[in-house]
Amino acid sequence: MKRILMLLLLCGSFFYANAVSVSGNITTNTTWTLANSPYIVNGDLTVDSGVVLTIQPGVEVRVDSTYIFQVDGKLLAVGTSADTIKFTANSANHVLHPWNGITFTLKSVDTSKLQYCRFTYADVAIYTTGAKLRISNSTFKHNNIGIHINSIQFNSSNYTYINKCLVTQNDTGIYDSGNWLINSMVTENEISFNYIGLREENSRQGLRNFNYNHFNYNTIGYSASGSQFGSRRNTYRGNTLYGVYFAPSTPDDLGYISENTFVYNATAIYIDNVTSVNVYANTIAYNGIGIDDNFSYTGTISSNSVGLFSNCYLNNTFYNYKQNGSIDRSTRNDWWGTTNTLSIDSSIYDFYDNSTKGKVVYTSIATSSFCQSVAPPPPCFNPNSLNVVATSPNNATATWAATSGAAGYEYYIIPLSSSPPSMGVVTTTTSVNLNGLTGGEKYVFCVRTKCQSSPFLSAWVCDTVTMPCGAPAYVIFNNISANSAIVWWGATTGATSYEYYVAPHPSTPPLTASTTTNNVAIVNGLSPNTTYDVCVRGKCGSYYSAWKCDTLHTVTGIDHIDLQDAIRVFPNPNTGTFTVSLDEMSNDNTFIVLYDVTGRVMMSKKMSASEEMIELQNAAKGVYLLRIVTGDAVINKRVVVE
Repeated sequence: MKRILMLLLLCGSFFYANAVSVSGNITTNTTWTLANSPYIVNGDLTVDSGVVLTIQPGVEVRVDSTYIFQVDGKLLAVGTSADTIKFTANSANHVLHPWNGITFTLKSVDTSKLQYCRFTYADVAIYTTGAKLRISNSTFKHNNIGIHINSIQFNSSNYTYINKCLVTQNDTGIYDSGNWLINSMVTENEISFNYIGLREENSRQGLRNFNYNHFNYNTIGYSASGSQFGSRRNTYRGNTLYGVYFAPSTPDDLGYISENTFVYNATAIYIDNVTSVNVYANTIAYNGIGIDDNFSYTGTISSNSVGLFSNCYLNNTFYNYKQNGSIDRSTRNDWWGTTNTLSIDSSIYDFYDNSTKGKVVYTSIATSSFCQSVAPPPPCFNPNSLNVVATSPNNATATWAATSGAAGYEYYIIPLSSSPPSMGVVTTTTSVNLNGLTGGEKYVFCVRTKCQSSPFLSAWVCDTVTMPCGAPAYVIFNNISANSAIVWWGATTGATSYEYYVAPHPSTPPLTASTTTNNVAIVNGLSPNTTYDVCVRGKCGSYYSAWKCDTLHTVTGIDHIDLQDAIRVFPNPNTGTFTVSLDEMSNDNTFIVLYDVTGRVMMSKKMSASEEMIELQNAAKGVYLLRIVTGDAVINKRVVVE
């Protein structure tokens, strides 16, 4: 059996000093300590059955993509509000390289606990096949799926409890797809800004205890197909398509929707092909449509039992109730915001508006409101006072004034010539840091308000920013003689020209400097055996980068051209293996240094003979600079790897 492996992490997909690498099977009770954090999972990892893995508060766990983190035993990851335990991808680009998440299997007979944890950038952050699992006070953000419950067999003692968690900005927040009902509790959670907040595809029954949650500003708050669920005392606010969406392909039972508050949704409740449901004691206010009732199935059904009663309909923009199917419905003891039957009729869409639709018959009209207290939504204002400022060649900040009544904001930044995306990044703050930009590039930044109700999004407000140039990565010299040299520097992205100066060392930048559109210049008129500062900066439009400098020391009178010719590199081009030859020159105190085009040192050594073979392991194709320092001369040679 492969035992757990813990090593100092010296290299990997993402480097951390003092990190601990973990993989293999954990076969004895183990604790991951804050002192050794972060822990890098760089291979498949399994907590064996009957074994406890304890993770201390404040620990950070990073998982390489493609690897499995599986719990057959027990995981105790109990942090605190001040010291959360973090689980994320071990990648510099989390979006492109997410991790798989943690799988809890039925082999575990003990209860795993996740408290005050933070899960980000996973494909499926938590996947359980019906294990005993308690998750509380934790955050699930930027995952494909936050929590996936897939109960594969019946076990009345197993359960998944999810309590007081923040589930936000995932594609799907919580996903229940099991074939068996398990004891479960999803309560008091904030489930917001996901595409689907909670999705059920359970062929038996849905979540048993599902209440006191807040489904806010998702595209769809709750989606179900093929399960009986009970939504009780939840809040559905500002969901941009539906608060509750139930639309199985063939007729099915829905269960009940009771004592919920639906406000500011495009459609509060959408049902299709429902044969049995009880919808009662809900407050349905200030939505686009209150209940959108459909029946698209064209086959024969054995029953049709839909109970609608004691709901509160208040100020829904288009219809309180829309009967979009052909089946008649009856509802009783509702408050419609009025007792005037003409006003009630005008808020219902049914047979009397379209003869192909069923009728909605309402009886026992309530004479006073019993609605939950709901305030009218604020208007949807655009953000203002937008200000975007470049803070470095690759970074900028954007700030704007808070918009009254905003649920959040959505923003994007793109090069000025690019097409805008269909949607942006969601934030609840009024300032963002923008990283990974290109020096010299002109960008447009746009932000809009995510409003609490229809139209849900304000217009885009935009500003432009031109990023300053980045400094050249390096300055190097070639053909150094007593009176001249060739200066070569790294090209800067976005630079239209460069300024450079040569001055005796030490120096300060002059008021004026020489200009060129190339990244190479010949400097003449130098004095023998003298040290000079050679400095270069890029110009991007009206912006200048910082100066990049190096020192140049002229020779005392050696015929540098002869010296240049005397040192040979062969073969050139090559495949990464070549020879440096000094011919008849002495190799005493001769050093060679190889640089890549970014100025990074690839190899450095003292020559031990007049000919030295160089072998580059896995060298990328391209141009390299070989610097030979011998006596009082410095010779540079271009080396081409093909």
